[in-house]
Amino acid sequence: MGGAAEEIRYANKVWAYQNRIDWRLAARVVLRMAELWPGARVLDFGCGPGRFSRMLHESGCDVVGADVSEAMLQMALPMTSPGLKFVKLDPKVGLDYDSEFDFIFCLHVLGHVGDLHDTIEQFRRALRPNGKVLVVNPNLLHTMLRKPIDWMTGYKPDPTIKHRFTCAQLAQIMAHHGFEKEQSCSWGGRFLFAYPLFIARFTVSKD
Repeated sequence: MGGAAEEIRYANKVWAYQNRIDWRLAARVVLRMAELWPGARVLDFGCGPGRFSRMLHESGCDVVGADVSEAMLQMALPMTSPGLKFVKLDPKVGLDYDSEFDFIFCLHVLGHVGDLHDTIEQFRRALRPNGKVLVVNPNLLHTMLRKPIDWMTGYKPDPTIKHRFTCAQLAQIMAHHGFEKEQSCSWGGRFLFAYPLFIARFTVSKD
């Protein structure tokens, strides 16, 4: 991003988005789909301002929220408590964990990473056997269908999104790294026959 001021502006935008009722409802759908248990070790990858990390902690999990943005983490750090901590990621290094987590949550983040395949491989290494990844991501089909409307209205998609895919396309990518899709659903206001978001749960096959 373009400097500290732009990073703060983007962090404030994310904070405002996470204040919306539709974000809170989607977050609760993700929590139900995850089927968490008390004491589960959880990574909130790209935790942003930390609101979802706090929801995970309130569900009884031991949570690490991780983000590359200093501005995001400054918003999240006041929520720190026993069983809930926040760490800054070095984008050049990524995740440095080995069989550490039962769950990894990735809400509106996977499209922003630099190397998609490397990130998914880092997820695989960081998870314990039968660990799960929960993803919330924009649906490429919805984005494509809305392009003419967006052009006419002057709407500009988020320029920080580097990777766009449908749920089926992501499932193929995840399968290449040893993940199986267990469950998925669409979310948001439908345009024609496509919904703006998909929510999916993947399980790693790992000895």
